[in-house]
Amino acid sequence: MRVRRLFRYFQRPFPAATGFSPYRFPGLAAHLPILGAFLVLGWSLCGGHGYFWPLLVIYFIAGLYLGRDWAIQAHYNPLILVGAWLGFLLLLHYLPRVARWAARPGVVPHGTVVGISGAVILFFGWHVSRTLDWFDDDARKRVTYGFE
Repeated sequence: MRVRRLFRYFQRPFPAATGFSPYRFPGLAAHLPILGAFLVLGWSLCGGHGYFWPLLVIYFIAGLYLGRDWAIQAHYNPLILVGAWLGFLLLLHYLPRVARWAARPGVVPHGTVVGISGAVILFFGWHVSRTLDWFDDDARKRVTYGFE
């Protein structure tokens, strides 16, 4: 039962925006800045070192699904949309400093890149676990995740 919930969670990264769907507004307006922020952060940390490029998949998946979930929550609280855009603009403002720091070989300790990536994995795992409600064994409860 729990594996089906996990597959259902990852089934649609972009839910339908028709009818009374909470993804209809703000939808991509809140989804894309969060996805972009994760990709920019991942590239600035892992882009300078070729052997860390596989970690970019983690940043992409985390940004894609966290962006979807936060876009659905932004339907109910518009401050999330404002926060997503302000956070993305703040990241773009400080990106040259982070990129200069991260691009020089030997400046960024490899443990820092792995540590930040591990923190992203743990945060994303915590979010998925909280969203799926793993410890609720009520089989009659219908879980929709904002898709229906």
